[in-house]
Amino acid sequence: MYISAISGFKLIEKNPLIGNYGHTLLILNITSILLLLSLNFLFFIDKRDDYYFVLHRNAWKRMEIENLNQEVLRLKKMMNKDEFSEDKLEELINYVHLNDIIFLEKFDYFFPDFRKKIIAMTDLPLSVSELKLCAMLKLGFSTKQIAIILILRSNLWKGRSTD
Repeated sequence: MYISAISGFKLIEKNPLIGNYGHTLLILNITSILLLLSLNFLFFIDKRDDYYFVLHRNAWKRMEIENLNQEVLRLKKMMNKDEFSEDKLEELINYVHLNDIIFLEKFDYFFPDFRKKIIAMTDLPLSVSELKLCAMLKLGFSTKQIAIILILRSNLWKGRSTD
């Protein structure tokens, strides 16, 4: 069509209403069609790239979910199978405020290999309070929460010794 518009080759009879603007209108029409096709192609490429990005992201998330499910299964096996529940976890967290020995006994019940692994990593023997600190970190306590618990315990002991 471009060739016919430029060289004067007549595919269509000349319309007397259009007059001398026939070539110009034909070139303008063809140019606008090519421009629209180019824009359509660019939008198509953009949508295709978005599609593949989402596809890869979903595959990555599925893989991450599968890894987390495997980790949950591993933790359930490690924590005496189905005996560990949210109620038991709350009970264990409540023992943090009581006595170090009772807390560590309960913690050892739910995480039997944890103390062995910690002791294997160190050359020096750990005190009860150091083992309690490791256990609180294992349970996901933040350093701020640990500091609050330790300060409350030391204030409790100071209050008892001054009475």
